[in-house]
Amino acid sequence: MNPAHRRGGFTLVEVLVALALVAATLGGTLIVLRQAVSAQARLEERLAAHWVAENVINQFLLEARELGEHEQAGNETMLGRRYRYRLAVVELPPRVEAGVEQADWIPPARYEIVVDVSAASAPGAGLARSVRHVERPQSI
Repeated sequence: MNPAHRRGGFTLVEVLVALALVAATLGGTLIVLRQAVSAQARLEERLAAHWVAENVINQFLLEARELGEHEQAGNETMLGRRYRYRLAVVELPPRVEAGVEQADWIPPARYEIVVDVSAASAPGAGLARSVRHVERPQSI
């Protein structure tokens, strides 16, 4: 082809190279986007599991007439997902206060409430754990 008649466009090779660069860039962007969406879904699931744990502890404290060693398990639904939880209440040893005569003072009962939450479909894989310490005065 005569250089004088050449039009001001791109050659086929230049267009193919440009398309290959665009495809590689978009492919990398899609991989990063897919990882971000997956991470967001995992975070949402863990956050909902933590909410379940906190709700279970609060519900237990509202319904419990007296605290004592206790275990229970159950299922809850949060944000359309099903979760399995296990609640355990353990009495802790009394705290010794310095300078206080034991005859004059009865230390409050201390309890540790632990809730472990997992997905209902995978009960062994823990998603969240919430621990709360509670003190209750003892009757004289």
